[in-house]
Amino acid sequence: MIHSVEPFIISQPFGTPGDFYTSQGLLGHNGVDLAIPNGTDTLSAHDKKTIVHKTIEEVVGSSGTRGYGITLRELEPDAEGKYLASIYWHLQEFLVEENDIVEPHGLIAKSDNTGQSSGPHLHFGVKYYAKNSTGFYTLNINNGYHGYFDPMKLLPMTVNKEELIQLYLAVFGRLPDDAAQGYVGHDLLFVLTELMKSPEYQALAEVAAAIQHGYNVKL
Repeated sequence: MIHSVEPFIISQPFGTPGDFYTSQGLLGHNGVDLAIPNGTDTLSAHDKKTIVHKTIEEVVGSSGTRGYGITLRELEPDAEGKYLASIYWHLQEFLVEENDIVEPHGLIAKSDNTGQSSGPHLHFGVKYYAKNSTGFYTLNINNGYHGYFDPMKLLPMTVNKEELIQLYLAVFGRLPDDAAQGYVGHDLLFVLTELMKSPEYQALAEVAAAIQHGYNVKL
């Protein structure tokens, strides 16, 4: 299971089509893009300990532009014998090495805009590995997305009281008021969407968007 109480804006969802993805043998975008400024701390999305399955340094195109990525794999399989893995792309630098053990939600990198990217963001994807006598291999690799599936399917479906408190602290830097208790039991993405519509958040979002696009912002 993956978990997030941080506010995020999806700049590109899973599955969107495009010629670039077709050229890569994909039906569409095989992850979600999270719009965040360069240099943002990138944490493991896992609730469990993981191992750094792979660090990727890829040369892109004739310019030699490099893209940096990390794949994490849970140490223990689920009840069906599958190992949940996650990938993080367009990174600035690695803060872990291959075979390092990462604590739940541990820091692994800084985000950036490296490789085949048109703007600052984090590409995040999930897939499952299985294991046989020769090692680990990707499950459902022929699903049209190289085994990846929509990460949003793994997020908690409903918000409990403690998660609501954490959401408010993450989004607004304060505790929820009495009226906010009505969000308990609602879908996480619905609650995030509603909170981000609020005037209180919009002021913060406009600043974040301006910074993302390289404008000078006076606070």
